[in-house]
Amino acid sequence: ATRSSVRVQATRRLSTALVNRSQGISLRPQFKNNLLIQQPVRNFAASTFLPVEEVTERVMNVVKAFEKVDEGKVTPTSHFANDLGLDSLDAVEVVMAFEE
Repeated sequence: ATRSSVRVQATRRLSTALVNRSQGISLRPQFKNNLLIQQPVRNFAASTFLPVEEVTERVMNVVKAFEKVDEGKVTPTSHFANDLGLDSLDAVEVVMAFEE
């Protein structure tokens, strides 16, 4: 065999090997590190929370102070629309008052 035919055969073998190797790599599923895709979890100490009764009282006071609400209708289980007659914009205003 001549030198040029040997080179062609060697090049062909190398090319075939590289193509086969690269196809094998691209066909393998790529997995991400599971630690990187987990959602962060917030950990709070129990002593940082307010008692449920205090939160309920604060929320009810904010709702009662809203001008479009009848104070007598406000209970811990009152529904903004069904019980208090608030529309969606009113509900947004009440939630903004919670944040303040």
